[in-house]
Amino acid sequence: MIKAKNKRFILLLGLSILLISSVYVYKHAIFERSSITEVLETFIKDDYNYNGGKNDFSTVGNEQLKKYLLARNTVKATNNKTNYIKVLSQNFKFDYGNFVSSGNCVKVNVYIEEYYSFKDENTREIYEAGAGNDYVVYLSKINGKWKVMSATIKVNADAVDDEFDVNKELGYEGKKNQKNVEANLNKMLDRLNYLKDIYSKPLK
Repeated sequence: MIKAKNKRFILLLGLSILLISSVYVYKHAIFERSSITEVLETFIKDDYNYNGGKNDFSTVGNEQLKKYLLARNTVKATNNKTNYIKVLSQNFKFDYGNFVSSGNCVKVNVYIEEYYSFKDENTREIYEAGAGNDYVVYLSKINGKWKVMSATIKVNADAVDDEFDVNKELGYEGKKNQKNVEANLNKMLDRLNYLKDIYSKPLK
């Protein structure tokens, strides 16, 4: 009788521990996902959206990505200025797909709708516009905080973003070789510098 009670106690104790562990793991997963999405959304709004970026880089953990974004956002700003476009406001809608572990990173697929108003500084008219694109973003934990390591906007036609698959160029998709990554980065920077010169020319 005592042995039966002991077995029941051990069984209940085991089930309790399993339940508590499951709840902890679930809450931890929810917390991590929330932390990831917060960083990702800040990154998109501040540094890597359809209209360009502010070059804040507080959510970026990869120096090579920072160099690319600085050049990319400069080209975006140059193109907007040449076309007399001044973005006045932006709103974003995030539709998340998969969250997948990839090495020491988490790969996130997200579809982002961006709505914005802009002024045509030539005519002084104000317009409303929008764009929707798929993004693939890689994040990793650095000193306990999630940081963006690489990201690609998947577009069919764009003044800048259809030029490169940044994730492949920076080695986050396909085989990663540091020498190749440096060469790829320099190739992208050279191309962006060329585009900046092209877009700097006044419209005829």
